[in-house]
Amino acid sequence: MGDGTCRDREDGSHGDHWQIASIGRRRKTAFVTTIAHQLARHREDLQTAISTAVEKNPDVFEKNLHVQMETLVLSPLREVVRQSNEPGLRGAIIIDGLDECEAEQYHDTTSSGTRSKPARENAEDQLDILQVLQTASSDPSFPFRILIASRPERVFREFFDPGNNPTPFAHKLDLNEDYNANDDINLFLEAQFNLLRRRYQLPASWPPPGAIQTLVKNASGQFIYAATIIRFLEAGHREPPKALLDAILKIGSKLNSNPLKQLDILYTHILESSPDPPPFSTVDLGY
Repeated sequence: MGDGTCRDREDGSHGDHWQIASIGRRRKTAFVTTIAHQLARHREDLQTAISTAVEKNPDVFEKNLHVQMETLVLSPLREVVRQSNEPGLRGAIIIDGLDECEAEQYHDTTSSGTRSKPARENAEDQLDILQVLQTASSDPSFPFRILIASRPERVFREFFDPGNNPTPFAHKLDLNEDYNANDDINLFLEAQFNLLRRRYQLPASWPPPGAIQTLVKNASGQFIYAATIIRFLEAGHREPPKALLDAILKIGSKLNSNPLKQLDILYTHILESSPDPPPFSTVDLGY
């Protein structure tokens, strides 16, 4: 079963993701089981229904994704809705980095030993996942919206092309065309600094005027830059957040046209300011 994170919010939404650092968990075999695991964690009645489904179908983990989705997710959802007087589930399942899903490679065992089948393309397994999500989203028992974040590889472009899907069910947001990342980064930083002010009882004048605008500019549309700064300020270093931010603003004044260089500078500063900095070497990110 793949590692996933389920962030329960007041509106009942969830965030599901693979831990892609482990090769075994960025393959499709962990996909449906991860969703089922998170649903089981969210509600006790779903946990019971999913456990019962596994007991009745112990070989379900060897089945294809469509069988797993029906057995581990859709059928338990129907059972819970049928028996429960509580409001139905709602929210969203967020799948990040689907383009990083790697194809399973299968083998035939013969009398002469192990013989590999022709190598599968990553796109084949990615398409399997898209198709099972389409099936789930069209089922009345499935109450969640699905948010997929991915690079626009061919398999995704073709799958979501209205000409290839006679019954459109998806809305595409192209971050390169329609999305202004700076606005969201600015909003994110304002909200996070507000939380930091309250947590550390900092004055309303912090961060100083223009600081957020400078950080947004340095981020160059890279959300990870802003998120890394906030994690650094929250990490509980020996320095207070005010001093840490001042240091970040100081190194950020060395503006560079390449946003990856800014990110590299930020990571280097964080490593060097660690209470026990390990020896490390700098690796250029292809400038």
